[in-house]
Amino acid sequence: MSRTSRFAWGVVASSLAVAASAESPAPSVRDRLQAGAQRLIAEDRTDGLSIAMIRCGQVTILPLGIADRHTRRPVTVDTVFEIGSVSKSLTALLLAQAVVGGRARLEDDVRRYLPEPYPNLQWSDGTPITLGQLADTTSGLPDYLPDPTPLAKLPADRQVFAASDLLRAYSDRDFLRDLHGVHLLARPGSASRHSNVAAQLLGVVLTRVFGQPFQAALARHIERPFSMGSGAATVTDGYAAVGYDNSHRAMPAFTGESIMPAGGLRYSARDMARYLMLQLQSDDRAVALSQRVRFSETPDRQLALTWVVSTEGGLHRYRMSGGTFGSSSYVEFYPALQYGVALMANRAAPDTQDELQGVAEAALAAGGRNLPACPARK
Repeated sequence: MSRTSRFAWGVVASSLAVAASAESPAPSVRDRLQAGAQRLIAEDRTDGLSIAMIRCGQVTILPLGIADRHTRRPVTVDTVFEIGSVSKSLTALLLAQAVVGGRARLEDDVRRYLPEPYPNLQWSDGTPITLGQLADTTSGLPDYLPDPTPLAKLPADRQVFAASDLLRAYSDRDFLRDLHGVHLLARPGSASRHSNVAAQLLGVVLTRVFGQPFQAALARHIERPFSMGSGAATVTDGYAAVGYDNSHRAMPAFTGESIMPAGGLRYSARDMARYLMLQLQSDDRAVALSQRVRFSETPDRQLALTWVVSTEGGLHRYRMSGGTFGSSSYVEFYPALQYGVALMANRAAPDTQDELQGVAEAALAAGGRNLPACPARK
């Protein structure tokens, strides 16, 4: 991190303590976010929702609803939510930092970093999976390890709890064992598809690249430098949002050593505000690398390192969403506007992620993309 970046983050860290009560830098966008979130709560689309918004370096945090249906505990700025697949963006940023630091290259064959041969991690023509493809969603790997198929034999109301127990006990060693039985679904680099396995494998690689457990490397290179809380630590009682399904059943945790890099991290709105601030830092080489387009599906849908990139009104927009057994999240940001928003809800229904995206999009729909330029930095 550059000296300039360290100074900037010192300012950000000191200002966040009062940001939630400060006057919003873009009240119309803030008000639209709040109205959309309140509508989701009123319509019983979620119980609680926490929003972090960044505009021109200033932070607005909107905690709404309840974090626990049983105790009626309200959501606060420090309530911690599971962020699901948004975790992949932090894993990809950690890869970008390894590349910028000279520890690895995006073009490296992933097998270079594994403890034993994996001849199955290449296509029939010999094309291997590269580190960059693990993060840009084009690895060709399937979606799940461990294999969830046996869980289908259980009663429907027990499947999710059995899946949680399975993930909690599933280690990186278990993952590397089962990785031998994986078959690629497409030639690496040829198509985009969601794959938890790819992110899990990238977590294993980063553990070896940095010479320490994934959560330790994440804390050292991202969380502590940018004043984020630990996304892997046990959450203190009273701070975790209880996740629910569409029938208001309390859902089990989405956690475990292997799944952590793919979907097992959890943060507060304060943490996500700092993460958005990092993503809007134009002078950070790792951030710039993670946002560079690597694969194009259509002119309006391109892939960076996990981020889906599109052009909205001539502006580059980066977004992704995530879900767990009981939580949903959505993040988007526009570097040219110095604007970003993260929404986290303690509900996981089939449409929740799309609904969060809809709230974010509606906040900018009526003139938001014509926001005035940010004041020049002194």
